[in-house]
Amino acid sequence: MVSESGSDARIVDLGAAVPVKLPGESGGAEASRYDPHWWHDPRNAEAAVVEISKALGEAEPSKAADFRRNASSYLGKLRALDRGIARCMDSVPAGQRKLVTDHDAFAYFAKRYGITVVGAVIPSQTTQAQPSAKDVSDLVNLIKREGVTAVFPESSVSPKLAQTIAHEAGASSEHTLYGDTLGPEGSSGATYLQMEAANANAMVQGFSDGNRNCSIPGIG
Repeated sequence: MVSESGSDARIVDLGAAVPVKLPGESGGAEASRYDPHWWHDPRNAEAAVVEISKALGEAEPSKAADFRRNASSYLGKLRALDRGIARCMDSVPAGQRKLVTDHDAFAYFAKRYGITVVGAVIPSQTTQAQPSAKDVSDLVNLIKREGVTAVFPESSVSPKLAQTIAHEAGASSEHTLYGDTLGPEGSSGATYLQMEAANANAMVQGFSDGNRNCSIPGIG
């Protein structure tokens, strides 16, 4: 896409600058060295903000101080988000923090906040893959065996298969996550900060069978 844009603008690879990198797909069309969903760890988002501020300052030196000031303000909100999510997850016993999502997009989030990834409806880091009948059957049995209380559909993927699997396994499927995209304007996931806060709230509700919520101040 970049090569076809006709632009000679500088390319800033934010993923190369992040401090936390997890393994990617080992084979297939989506094979990659690292899992591309790095933004689900706010520490990586912090590194990205620093890189963006630096690149903008180099592109427009007269506004560099403004970029640094805005970045500093946003970094404070990212740190508040990180602390808030950690507090919310700590309110749920570790044995209940079992995650099943539409696809393997939340490894960074899970690693950061002590969540066990049990499985995914699409056992891949891309939503373009398709699960086999055996994959689905195995996941239903795994959910039952692990006592998973919720399967989390994603906003950018049809929820039908996740809902079917949840129903067969006796789990809920009412809590939706933002995986690969933000939500539309006015939604709970319209910005990065809102998206991750909404994901944390959905997970806490799902893990606790609706008995807990997650509210994070200081990120508005």
